[in-house]
Amino acid sequence: MILHYNKSIFKRFSNESELETIKITTKTESFFNQYDNVSSWWRRFKNSKISISGSLTNRIYFKNLSGCYFVSTNGDKLTIIIVYDPNTSKITKTSTTIRIKKTFIDYTDIEYGTFYGSYKEINEMMRYYSNYSFVGKWYKKVE
Repeated sequence: MILHYNKSIFKRFSNESELETIKITTKTESFFNQYDNVSSWWRRFKNSKISISGSLTNRIYFKNLSGCYFVSTNGDKLTIIIVYDPNTSKITKTSTTIRIKKTFIDYTDIEYGTFYGSYKEINEMMRYYSNYSFVGKWYKKVE
């Protein structure tokens, strides 16, 4: 099941049946009051020394997170969908939810799912927007 738009970027999805997603929805205005862009949020989320009490820092916890994220804005709603391989990114929902919420100052909705479950939404995001980025090993992967 390859996406219809921008097919070439999805060549990295060789094991798409195993991929999982994290969908983050927050208020656009408060997000951009806090961060210059999604890239600056990503750096803080993945590489910061933020930690959960008595736990690893985000930098260590997300060290092996490889995948990509897609971004769209729809009026007052900003949506980020992170697609990752759970076989190389050993993260838990509870810990990840806490870590995500610590990077936002406003209400944030977080949903977990599969690539197949998010297929239609990602396809629409790619149809109208081209704001995406590969991270980790997927960034470095040569096709």
